[in-house]
Amino acid sequence: MKNIKVLHLASNDKKGGASRAAYRVHKSLKKYAQQLNIDSKMRVITKLSNHSDIIGGPPFEKYIRYYFLRSLNKITRKLYISDNPNYFSAPIYSTGMAKELNNLYFDKKLNIVNLHWLGDNTISIKEIGDLKMPIAWRLADEWAFCGCEQYSEFVLDQDLSKYPFKYITGYKKWNLNKFIWEKKKKYFQKRINIIAPSKWIAKNASKSILFKDSKIRVIP
Repeated sequence: MKNIKVLHLASNDKKGGASRAAYRVHKSLKKYAQQLNIDSKMRVITKLSNHSDIIGGPPFEKYIRYYFLRSLNKITRKLYISDNPNYFSAPIYSTGMAKELNNLYFDKKLNIVNLHWLGDNTISIKEIGDLKMPIAWRLADEWAFCGCEQYSEFVLDQDLSKYPFKYITGYKKWNLNKFIWEKKKKYFQKRINIIAPSKWIAKNASKSILFKDSKIRVIP
């Protein structure tokens, strides 16, 4: 049996809980590679480790273009005023990552991409929709099925009539949140396999407009 070539995509490999989790998943697959018939690699923008199976840097080494677009991304976020205190991510500008990964797929150097936390303009929303290979997405937060917010449930006793969970009802008011969600709705047409690290986020993803028809599996 040929090895399944898995590529994990994340912003970085060791900074922050979500990236460290992605790193641990990758290293576990490496540890049991022979038993699982899996060849695992990791693709990050910011590489903090010295492992050769982790590839770092902007797509196609376009450093100036990448950091210019990341600056635009940060400016876009700062211009948006919201009552949600959570971090926002608005990856509007294409980075070239989809083209890089698709080339690897067509060259048979990978079979499946496992998405993790994609902050800091790792890959744009449209580029996620442009990926040609099978995709699994391990949810580090709710961003994948929300607008630009990483969590919708930010107050436990919130009044749902005042702040409904918009990933279930749809985003009505025109702002950056709605703009980002509409882009996801447009480009996330391909069915994405969802990996949920908790029953809570699996339940929320299954209720969302974007992922209600996706396969969702809980893997703690």
